[in-house]
Amino acid sequence: MKQKNIIVTLLAIFVFQFANAQQPRQGRYYIRLANGQSLEAESNTYKNDGCQVQIWKQRFTLNQIWDIADAGDGKFYIKNVGANKNLDAHAGAVNNNGCKVQLWQVLPANINQKWIFQSAGSNRYTVRCAASATNKVLDVTNGAIGTGGAAVQLWDGAATANQVWTLEASYDKSVIAPNLVDLRGNSTPYRNQTLPSGERGGCTYFGSLSALEAAYKKRGFGELDLSEEFMAITSKMFGLHPYWSDITDAKARENQFAGTQGGGSVALLAQGMRIPKESAVGYGLYAVSDNWYFLDQLYTNNNNFTVWNRFPQIGTATYYGVTGYEEIKPITAESLEKALSLGYEIKICIDNGSHCIMLAGFDKTNPSDKKFIIKDNYGPVGDACNSKLDYYSYSNIGRFISAEYITDVRRPGTWKEINVVGRWDLTYAGWKGVLDFYRLPGLMQFVLNGDEARSRNGGTITDRRLGTFYDHTGNMHRVNGKVINTGTAVEIEFYIDGAKPNLRWDELSGRVFRYRLSADGNSMSGSHTDLDGRMFTGSAVRINPNPPAPAGERTVTITPASITTELCPSILAGGDREFGGGPSINVQVLLEKTVDEKGIDAVIYYTAAETTGDMSTAIGTFRKRVYTAPPNIRVTGVDAAYFESKVVNFRGRGAGSEFGACNEGQVETPPVSSGSSVSQIIVVGDTGGNDISSGGDCRCDTKIKSIRFIPIRIKVANR
Repeated sequence: MKQKNIIVTLLAIFVFQFANAQQPRQGRYYIRLANGQSLEAESNTYKNDGCQVQIWKQRFTLNQIWDIADAGDGKFYIKNVGANKNLDAHAGAVNNNGCKVQLWQVLPANINQKWIFQSAGSNRYTVRCAASATNKVLDVTNGAIGTGGAAVQLWDGAATANQVWTLEASYDKSVIAPNLVDLRGNSTPYRNQTLPSGERGGCTYFGSLSALEAAYKKRGFGELDLSEEFMAITSKMFGLHPYWSDITDAKARENQFAGTQGGGSVALLAQGMRIPKESAVGYGLYAVSDNWYFLDQLYTNNNNFTVWNRFPQIGTATYYGVTGYEEIKPITAESLEKALSLGYEIKICIDNGSHCIMLAGFDKTNPSDKKFIIKDNYGPVGDACNSKLDYYSYSNIGRFISAEYITDVRRPGTWKEINVVGRWDLTYAGWKGVLDFYRLPGLMQFVLNGDEARSRNGGTITDRRLGTFYDHTGNMHRVNGKVINTGTAVEIEFYIDGAKPNLRWDELSGRVFRYRLSADGNSMSGSHTDLDGRMFTGSAVRINPNPPAPAGERTVTITPASITTELCPSILAGGDREFGGGPSINVQVLLEKTVDEKGIDAVIYYTAAETTGDMSTAIGTFRKRVYTAPPNIRVTGVDAAYFESKVVNFRGRGAGSEFGACNEGQVETPPVSSGSSVSQIIVVGDTGGNDISSGGDCRCDTKIKSIRFIPIRIKVANR
């Protein structure tokens, strides 16, 4: 008998220890069904006592996160993090099937706010209300486990699929208190954009990527450090100027210079842009271009590929991105507080887009001094931007022009389509040319969908632009198409129309090419169909914009041909078309090798700006061939000493009388920067006519009359 009692006692101890071993540890969790649906407090009323508790797909918001804390005697409190309220069974009905489960203010002594986790297997539990004497457990009403918004109630425990819950650890580090939400613990500290060499102007990238890093961190991916550099470069290359009427021909620049200010947003990430880690594309590795005003597409491509292709890791890196986001409209204190209270970091742009920050919470503990907690990327070089607490007063809400937050993210992975971007040597049906694929179609659709863009474009234009093509004669053609990742290969379909060089962004006409990218991303091949239906095979090989010096490269001296054709700008950047006196004139002349390496082009940028009145301003970009190499010789570069020539802030003279017959104005020879390739630039500033051309013959317009060069050194090699 004594031995039997000992066995019974040991068995009881074992059962007690086993049961306790199955109890959860205290901590922060998502409480989920086997199908992934999460227990949550209804998002519109979760701050209220009596809020409905329900299931919804997992979205990693604070109303889905629960703090489980020991309540003693094997019982636990389950507190909703976002609401700071306890899971509660309706008092007086805890022994009834259908008893309402709700949120209520924390009442530690109330047994209907205490819960017992009953093991149903490894990390599987039925959750019993401690106040119930009849084993009433959390139950999805009517077994509707696939229906978002299905209410949770108490019901007889049966360990069915609508009653068995798993615990998934939450990595959320939010601090929630009455009138306080602080989300800074969820995002990776980032360095200030201010470098020893000067300001980077990339606040929009920092704000967007800080929010993206936080979204991944809350999903268990740890401390990510994503590459602001990559977004700064690529969002400019991939951009589209949103107004088609400004893209006057195939030579006109339609995107921007990689590395200039402004750009990327949460909306761009949601459109399909993806970002690698900082380790793939490091911070501050390129110089910001000061040639952002050039309106020449080829010069822009040359600049961008030189910068962008410095990162060989791009093709094989792991990428991160956004699959869902929301814009807050209208932007009010209440709408911002709601998003922050749900755990969403908000990317904010202020003052007509001149600066962007990230909201990481709010503090209303002092009603007379309500303020947002922010992360801002300005400050001392190298400092972490959330190394101290920064605030932004509620009184500044009127300065907010946009507010975006991330609702869902991509599964990390490769981005094979990115390998299509680059410069390609194309051979097709016996012909040769160069493809510049400087973007992926579709990524700027959100810009073309904007109200102003649709109004000025006469409706929505579909973004199908891939880049430009230079035929064997050097003529430029826009290229449209699509890029498809089939899972086993990347396929490119693109169109080149010889009869219509300046294809609009959405047009698909001319020859159609269907190519497949090689596994290493350095070649592609396939076929194209001519307008008469005949098919031909072809291929393309990637061109490295920074190749090692070729064998036999040598330096020779040549004199570029003078430019004697008058160049008059027709773009009106401000004011009317009349100067009231001599304008301020700026000229920049850049020499660069041609894409086919058969010669040298001069790219000329000209501005003439009125210094009084309505500040009328003319701008223009021009490209002229100034040297053609002999047969069998290719140009590999221009000596850096001769690359750039400038006229800076030259004040032209007035033309005199503005009445009567056209007065061609004063012909002048402004000083050119020392050490340049240009010996003389002849200009006309103010004239007696309508100074800024509207597309005429340059008569009585501000203009460059001629440019003459000195002998320069270039590098050449045999073909």
